[in-house]
Amino acid sequence: MKKSFYFFLLAVVSTLGLASCSETKTDEGEYTDWQRRNEVFFDSVYHAAKAKVSNGATDWKVVKKWSLNEGVATKSVDHIVVQVLKKGEGTAMPFYNDTVKIQYQARLIPSKTYRQGWVFDGTFKDEYQPQTAAIIKRAVSGSYMIGDKSVTISDGVVTALTGMKVGERVRVYIPYQLGYGTSTHSVLLVPAYSTLIYDITLVAFGRVGSVI
Repeated sequence: MKKSFYFFLLAVVSTLGLASCSETKTDEGEYTDWQRRNEVFFDSVYHAAKAKVSNGATDWKVVKKWSLNEGVATKSVDHIVVQVLKKGEGTAMPFYNDTVKIQYQARLIPSKTYRQGWVFDGTFKDEYQPQTAAIIKRAVSGSYMIGDKSVTISDGVVTALTGMKVGERVRVYIPYQLGYGTSTHSVLLVPAYSTLIYDITLVAFGRVGSVI
């Protein structure tokens, strides 16, 4: 992440923290004022990314929801923000009904206890190491299993995967409208109104009927 954007995000997080400090001790909590904090966070990332793209940056993208036409995707929350950490190979990208092999980590925005954001799902912990991070095979859209529970893949993740090339690694910012919405996720325990931050590497993908 470039230093300028790192300090920008740090300023956003500090602002959110200062807002929380104005509340009483008993009102302070991990997810106090969570909807507003998440909306401010995503809106800040979205507008910063738009400005970078306008200034010619190629390592940032603002991508509309995979199922929306250009004229319909008019709001910031109709989009995800993608930071390209490593470029992929070729031009081919998965379709929504394909299968992928990925390494990933999913977390929330920084909070009182989790300064880097609470990790709620993924194939690796702490820093990403391509040699040791587990690789999983998963449908681009649909659902996957955690134990005996089914988890639906969010529109934000589908949007990210359908824009990736093999070997590409991205950090994806997903507004709650394209994530898990306005209710706490019963399996992943993601709080309502959560912006989701995914670190995804696309290892391989296969078309319908093929084996990867």
